[in-house]
Amino acid sequence: DPAGKYVYVSDLGLNRLMMYNFDTGTGKLNLLEHGIVPVTEGSGPRHFAFNADGSKLYLINEHGSTIVTFSVEENGGLSSLQTVPTKKDESIVNNYCADIHIGKDGKFLYGSNRGENSIVIYKIGDDGLLSLAGHSTSGGDWPRNFVIDPSGNFLLAGNQRSDNISVFRINNKTGIPEGPVDSTIMKGPACLKFLP
Repeated sequence: DPAGKYVYVSDLGLNRLMMYNFDTGTGKLNLLEHGIVPVTEGSGPRHFAFNADGSKLYLINEHGSTIVTFSVEENGGLSSLQTVPTKKDESIVNNYCADIHIGKDGKFLYGSNRGENSIVIYKIGDDGLLSLAGHSTSGGDWPRNFVIDPSGNFLLAGNQRSDNISVFRINNKTGIPEGPVDSTIMKGPACLKFLP
């Protein structure tokens, strides 16, 4: 978590989140008493992101094509607040969510859909709850991973099956990635990172 007190693990196979206390003295992880939180059967929890103050955790589910908003309690526990869909077209059956990130200004949340080949955008309210802002193309096939650049102005999507990285300019009013404004060939991109 942002405070460095707890460690959270998503377990895709067992459909649950696990929470551990992080002992800074020994480096050991100790499962919290309330440290196992199940999610809907078959959802396939994959990745998650915290808001800046650590009061909310946003989980993207690979198989369920959903994002779950959790409230983070003072003792590290999680309470589910909201579940929203990631797909624009519900008729697409074979869709597998992958990555999730919050924009630099903390106002928008982004998730990738492999299959629909889109990026879903949600506006984050003052209460931490999500409202749909829109969808954009990923600029290719199978957006395994994406990253927002350090300036917060661009989103780069790694499209694994079409062997390309597409670059989008983020509209700072709507949060929507516009473009692509550029693209480069890259064999099977699976993870994108900016070095500090």
